[in-house]
Amino acid sequence: MNSMRKLAATACALTLCAVAGAQDFSLKVNTLADGGVDRCLVVVMNESRTEPLRQDTLDVADCKAELSMDLGEVREGLVAFQSGEASTMGMYLLLVPGETLTLTETDEGWEYGGSQFYQEAGAVKSRLNALETALRQRIASLSGAKEVEGADEDSLETLEQEVYRTFRKDYVGAILDCARENPDAEGLAMWLPYAQDEAMSLIGLLSDRIKNESRVSPLIQRTIGEAQAREQRMREMEAAKEKLGEGKPAPEFTLKDINGNDLSLASLRGKYVVLDFWGSWCPWCIKGFPRMKEYYAKYAGRFEIVGVDCRDTQEKWMKAVADYELPWLHVYNPDDSDLPTRYAIEGYPTKIVIDPEGNIAKVVVGESEDFYDYLDQLFGN
Repeated sequence: MNSMRKLAATACALTLCAVAGAQDFSLKVNTLADGGVDRCLVVVMNESRTEPLRQDTLDVADCKAELSMDLGEVREGLVAFQSGEASTMGMYLLLVPGETLTLTETDEGWEYGGSQFYQEAGAVKSRLNALETALRQRIASLSGAKEVEGADEDSLETLEQEVYRTFRKDYVGAILDCARENPDAEGLAMWLPYAQDEAMSLIGLLSDRIKNESRVSPLIQRTIGEAQAREQRMREMEAAKEKLGEGKPAPEFTLKDINGNDLSLASLRGKYVVLDFWGSWCPWCIKGFPRMKEYYAKYAGRFEIVGVDCRDTQEKWMKAVADYELPWLHVYNPDDSDLPTRYAIEGYPTKIVIDPEGNIAKVVVGESEDFYDYLDQLFGN
């Protein structure tokens, strides 16, 4: 009897293992023999897409690599390929428990295959690969035309920009066409980020089952919520723009400085203040620091800079301030703050010069010499 119980327990355990294994997400990679890919990087993102939940690096051997992972639920992720020290841009993917994704490298690009979900996503990818191949050929032709002696480079540059605009329109159009043809395909959800401003149009084409009762329903509902939040921010941004402008009062605020103390804009009244909206993730912000340091020293005591860090963790913010040795004042703008909206910040960096009376004197978006020319006009006499 005991032996029978042991056999039954063993059988039960094996059955449970098989069920658990069936719920794993599996990835299979097939590369070209002469493609040079030797590693595959797989990143699983958290729900807010701010931090990786896990990261795996796979060695490609004999043009193949495989990975299985227990995710528990549909996750967003990235897959990138490395050759030596060079890396490709990460491809956005949905990682679905119980499904197998086969990524196959071809001369036209990466093809998606495997189980049903990824076959549905792959039907879209095949159309997009064809568009990308046509784009590369067209751009190569224009690049060759630029090399011809006497070529009208301005006209060719304008034509190239038009080619890219047409490509983006056709790219999104191909995704929407696939949704019209097969609205009950779960795999279409993988193309939501690629639909860009037409993500809500893509969702509108999907069946009610996909939107409300499928494995990708939480992602779709989150996308809808994010779109609604963006629309609300845009309305708030437009309202803020009406209140802003040169000569108008700068919105007041109080935020925590690098030492954890309150710092208010009002406390700096009586001197020129530059609000520098930036983030440690912003390469153009970082690129501008040496020039900002130069002018901060050049006109020392004539104005103050307040770095307003956005879209960062406090740890990354404080590390960046220390690493780049930024000598001016700094405050941390938490994610739940509406300060960037109240200042109608649409790009980073944005520098806003405030006069001693607390009014906006100048707004400069991006890292531009216009900002430094303006400081020379203010203080150079």
